[in-house]
Amino acid sequence: MKNEDLIDAMNYIDDDIIENAVTPKKKNRAVKWIAIAACFCLCIAVGTAFAINNSKNNIKDIGKEPSYSSEDGVFIPKSEFSIPEKGAAADCIPFICYKDCFYVYFFSNENIDLTDEYLGEAKNVIECGRQTTELNIDFNGSVEGKAYTVKGYSPDFMLAVKSEYSIFYLVKNNDITLNYGKELFEDSLHLKGNIEDVKYQSRYDWYYDNGNMKKVDKSLDEFLDAINNAKFMPSSAIPYNTSSDNIYDGAEIFHLTIKKTDGLTVELRCFEGGYVMFTGIDAVVKIDESIMNSLIP
Repeated sequence: MKNEDLIDAMNYIDDDIIENAVTPKKKNRAVKWIAIAACFCLCIAVGTAFAINNSKNNIKDIGKEPSYSSEDGVFIPKSEFSIPEKGAAADCIPFICYKDCFYVYFFSNENIDLTDEYLGEAKNVIECGRQTTELNIDFNGSVEGKAYTVKGYSPDFMLAVKSEYSIFYLVKNNDITLNYGKELFEDSLHLKGNIEDVKYQSRYDWYYDNGNMKKVDKSLDEFLDAINNAKFMPSSAIPYNTSSDNIYDGAEIFHLTIKKTDGLTVELRCFEGGYVMFTGIDAVVKIDESIMNSLIP
């Protein structure tokens, strides 16, 4: 399974986690560090206190209110942290606390160094599934290294941690309100005019790590305009086949992998009906499905 699955569905957990351990799994190519730290299951409740198993996106609500719509848009409350019951097993997600909010992994690359102002020492306060000290202290979390702001991005949205193994880029995905897509895709991620390459991959090939990444030859301008002008809504708004366990198995069509000119990679998940989600944030926009589908043959 890919780390992005943990981020997108970290608010969910499945009962048959042990049984699923013998089913085909995805490789964790993106973050080699995780294999070292994967001795426990981490649950960060991004607005809805959920967890995820380490082989599928099967999901189950475990009792908190989800992100919700308000007059100002979609509000994702502050996070909570808990260690699931003994017996669950999943990768440790790189995350840190900063200004009483969690910043969670969305990209890493030891060769892409956009670190700017030094903020402090990030400390791993999780050992073998046990929280060893307070989490809601600046720079405490699940990864060790030096914490920095990121060149070209607001520290209210993105931070970086330079560890022994890689440079982790983390986004704040809680205690935020999103109204229109522009607030995320342009004001925070700065996509338009800063794209070097775009590829797509089917849900099936992405999930089973089959490769088959194909280049998007069409301009993204119409697509970017559409997601920028669309209103945000909770991801729970995505309709999906009730025979499936979740929106990912039941409605996801393909992934867009956008390499920016500064080296960062942004992944967008595209669902039936024209719903689009950034892997780091539990909210979606809805656009004309024909615009979305025009990006792939």
